[in-house]
Amino acid sequence: MLACMRLESAGRQTEEEIQEFPKSVRKDSRLRKFARRVVRFFGQPLSHRLIWTVRQLDRPEESFDFLKYEWNNFTEMPRAESPTSKQFLHMSEVIMENGYMLGPKIGSGSYAKVRLVERITDGKILAAKVIDREKAPADYIQAFMPRELEIVQSVKHEHVAHVQEIIQTDKSVFIIMDYAQKGDLLEHIMNNGAPKENTTKKMFKQIVSAVNYLHEIGVVHRDLKCENILIKKNMDIIISDFGFSRRFDQNNKPSKTFCGSAAYASPQLIKGTPYDPRQNDVWSLGCILFILTCGSMPFDDSNIKKMVQRQKDGVCFPSKLKDKINPDIKALIRRILEPDPSKRYTTTDILNNVWLRSQTESNEDEEQA
Repeated sequence: MLACMRLESAGRQTEEEIQEFPKSVRKDSRLRKFARRVVRFFGQPLSHRLIWTVRQLDRPEESFDFLKYEWNNFTEMPRAESPTSKQFLHMSEVIMENGYMLGPKIGSGSYAKVRLVERITDGKILAAKVIDREKAPADYIQAFMPRELEIVQSVKHEHVAHVQEIIQTDKSVFIIMDYAQKGDLLEHIMNNGAPKENTTKKMFKQIVSAVNYLHEIGVVHRDLKCENILIKKNMDIIISDFGFSRRFDQNNKPSKTFCGSAAYASPQLIKGTPYDPRQNDVWSLGCILFILTCGSMPFDDSNIKKMVQRQKDGVCFPSKLKDKINPDIKALIRRILEPDPSKRYTTTDILNNVWLRSQTESNEDEEQA
């Protein structure tokens, strides 16, 4: 394959070069067009990075996004002198030195981006959370980031995003982790609507089992929301983004820090009263289950004062759905979204709930059959 792209003479015609490509490339119009552009653009032996790209031409379709992205990198990014281009080139060089190829951006925040990367040794597609040290607030760099890096390396659970490696430089931090091909839960619901009850059960049980594991090892997530619940290719769930996570006080000393998203926050956190961070995680789980069931948020956060009052009054289900929802689900949601934290379910209570247990037993019966 590589031999096809090492031009013996700069004067050879493009179509002659294309004829030397494998049939799998010539039959695919997208790949053929890409290959033709590469041959026209480069009339000399190819650079190390583009050789790697060309080597992917006869690979499965999921690699095509990398091909398009690499082409743009070579024809556009190196020519520009903007800060964005320099940052990209820095990231690309660092990531390649550590055995990865930098891919397209799939998510972003104020000081962190998530990009696809491909491990050169085996071609595995992973995700990289790239934290910009120069843009991140000082309190994040000094307090939150060290906690995040320590925690993500210590957690080992099938439904928590597995961190493969952490790469640190003076300018950036790269957290290389599992890639969830189906995107996040919010995006999935927006595109497909609320899932069927059996799917909701499976997803929610996986989410709760992961949070229960975190609490058992003394970790609270503190930013559980649908955007941080990712879906793998086989539809299994993984929890990600531990930017606000921390070890909680084993002596049950309450927290006072406001963090996370208001729409998923418990009344105690919003009001600024000391709270058990585990119970705040549980409240967030209730919001997630409500969204899985109804396809909408349980509380409108456009007016925080009104939202706190609605939280005190108890959760209300959409009128068009409330008669169609399984009563066991409604009862569970109410026990999780209980305003009084002393009466609110724990993760253990949720896992022992009749609705989740019956689902597990039915699945086991199906598997045995």
